[in-house]
Amino acid sequence: MDSYRSPARVLAGKLDLDRDRLKAALASMGDGPVVITVARQKSKRSLQACAYYFGVVVKAIAEETGQDPESVHEFLKREVNAEHVQMVNKSTGEVYESWIGGSTAGMNVGDYFAFVERARAWAGQFLGLSIPDPDPDWKK
Repeated sequence: MDSYRSPARVLAGKLDLDRDRLKAALASMGDGPVVITVARQKSKRSLQACAYYFGVVVKAIAEETGQDPESVHEFLKREVNAEHVQMVNKSTGEVYESWIGGSTAGMNVGDYFAFVERARAWAGQFLGLSIPDPDPDWKK
């Protein structure tokens, strides 16, 4: 085994986890250096949030523009979630810059909500679409 990942929680300043499982994982790794990281778990977007985005936002834009839903999604990633990329030719030093559509796959709830709201705003401003608000519980 090269890595071990396990759910855990901090309770009263102490790490609470399945210690037997951790011991077994460590025993199977053998001796050598390792890296330990403890990070706050962020809530991932819900299936309900994805269903709203694809079933309401993307669908409305696709119907209005005649584009297929996957093209609309790729467009929105670039239009409202763009990431700047630079490529450098090491031999000449020439820099090529571009913008790509940022991935939504690893977004937490807050980031995904902001992305969807930017997509709705774009649809309202550019296409004049009034896309209905999501269910208030979609972020859960």
